[in-house]
Amino acid sequence: MSVINKIQIRELLISKFKLRSLFSFYRDYRASHRRLFGIKQNNGIKNYKTISISVQDHTFEEYITSQTKENTGIIENVLFATKIMPDVQVVINKPNPYVPLWSKTGEKWLIHIEPPGYIKQLGMNRSKNLDKFTRVYTSDPALYSQGGKYIASPPYVHWHLEISSYSKTNQCLYDFDFLESQTEAPIKSVNLTVINSNINNLPGHQNRAQFIQNLCESGFDLALYGGSKWTKYSQYINSAPNGKWPIYSISRYVLVIENEVAPYYWTEKITDTLLCWSMPIYFGAPNIGEYLPQGSYINIDINNPDAIDILKQIIESDFYEKNISNIAKARQLILNNLNLFSFIKDEFNLFHLKQ
Repeated sequence: MSVINKIQIRELLISKFKLRSLFSFYRDYRASHRRLFGIKQNNGIKNYKTISISVQDHTFEEYITSQTKENTGIIENVLFATKIMPDVQVVINKPNPYVPLWSKTGEKWLIHIEPPGYIKQLGMNRSKNLDKFTRVYTSDPALYSQGGKYIASPPYVHWHLEISSYSKTNQCLYDFDFLESQTEAPIKSVNLTVINSNINNLPGHQNRAQFIQNLCESGFDLALYGGSKWTKYSQYINSAPNGKWPIYSISRYVLVIENEVAPYYWTEKITDTLLCWSMPIYFGAPNIGEYLPQGSYINIDINNPDAIDILKQIIESDFYEKNISNIAKARQLILNNLNLFSFIKDEFNLFHLKQ
């Protein structure tokens, strides 16, 4: 391929990305405006502080509505919306070029939801990308060890319980209200479930894929979902076309392996599992116990030569049945505290108190 063709393809991809970013912002801005108008008509919005959340190629209207009560985007005194001039502007990973980094308070916060190694690979740790922000919440020790505006923090990744239908229906099936209404564990008919995609970029991806491959080749009894690379194994069922809830909610245990093992780096992989009333068998953040109650998860080291035997012992035990109450406690923490929007609300209120 000639250099000219490569340049043309690159420019075409950049143009396509920009169009997608612009369309996403326009769509979410309109949806957010309609939602705000409804709130203004019913309750008024004068007493709320507004926070806008965006990411490089889209904004967050879908998650704002589906992961707050009654799809309002409101948590206590904070109203989340896609606005041009909010009280605080929050960016996930990288800014959307069509969302101005303006705010009434001058506060512009960045939250890294990628693992430390990937943050560096994507250039998210470069000063030119960080200087524009007044705070940076990150699990990257090279950043938070500097102190100041760099704050050690979990990613608080938004839940991923379903294949997004937002662009088609503007409705999420497994939203906050649905999850809050599920006050008892569903009947379990599967012992162990694993979901894994075809992605194999990071060492953590490769480590996870190798362990799952070893499990399958050992004849381990599990329900395997995900990418097409796994179809050759007898344990494979399908690509999980309806999302995680229908799969996890019927499983006693779910194997949860993070993309990287690092302090603070825990993600929706473990919170999605708990929200579905399943027990995570967990390989990830070594300080996960600072956030979730003991008994709501069980650790495993997949690099241990005996890991498969240990996993079998866990599955055959009644650890899940004995700890349903701890899963219930974890679910309440996730719904009301350990989620992206509650975290931002709490940080904003702490900031507001200092002013």
